[in-house]
Amino acid sequence: MTEEFDALVKRNMGVGSFASLLQHSGMCKARLVAKGFHQRSGIDYHDTFSPVIQLATIRLVLSITVTSGWPLRQLDVNNAFLQGRLHDDVYMVQSPGFVDQDQPSHVCKLHKALYGLKQAPRLATPMSSTTSLVLHSGSPLDDPTEYRNVVGSLQYLNFTRPDIAFTVNKLSQFMHRPTTDHWQAVKRVLRYLVGSPSLGIFMSLENSFALHAFSDANWGGNRDEFTSTSAHAVYLGNHPISWSSKKERTTARSSTEVEYKSVASTAAEL
Repeated sequence: MTEEFDALVKRNMGVGSFASLLQHSGMCKARLVAKGFHQRSGIDYHDTFSPVIQLATIRLVLSITVTSGWPLRQLDVNNAFLQGRLHDDVYMVQSPGFVDQDQPSHVCKLHKALYGLKQAPRLATPMSSTTSLVLHSGSPLDDPTEYRNVVGSLQYLNFTRPDIAFTVNKLSQFMHRPTTDHWQAVKRVLRYLVGSPSLGIFMSLENSFALHAFSDANWGGNRDEFTSTSAHAVYLGNHPISWSSKKERTTARSSTEVEYKSVASTAAEL
């Protein structure tokens, strides 16, 4: 933890007031994170991004490595956000247990991104076919912690399960106010995963290096804002290396418009 936090301070993350407290805390394993689930979609942020390296890069390297028969090595770094610059003013309260005793009422102004923050650096299914989830469907959960924990875990599982990309994207839109209907949809996803443990990404030794992609769009499918959802999948040969399903920020006037937006996004990914 000391090495990681030293990296934060060295890179001028805007959390220097915590430094001396953390260095002498005696903690063996910890991570300073931002409570991104308190941020509201459309107000505090628009797009959500992966909190780590581009997963497409990892899958691309793995695909080439497997096909070429190269050996694999693994390494880690003290901090993954060394260059995660912010373009908005973001403030964070001091972490419980590490409050600066000289300035207990002060907050930290972040200069660069932290884990959990929706404004992280840009790097992105089994749902009922008869039900469309909306923001205010069902009753609000008394304690949304479990919902947020499970959906957060599903976001990581999505790294190797493109079949749940749309569902995870949809469920992530209700993190700030999950309801009983949203929770039922989460449990449906979990039942699906239990029944399909063998699905995932298979990388074969026999594969080509031909790059191709598919795109799709759902015009006006979001009943809360009447926005559309666009999606794409990029393949290197037969290996899927990148996929995305996300809500568009603006309302398209026709299905043709949203299809063109999806194609443009896919072309940019290529």
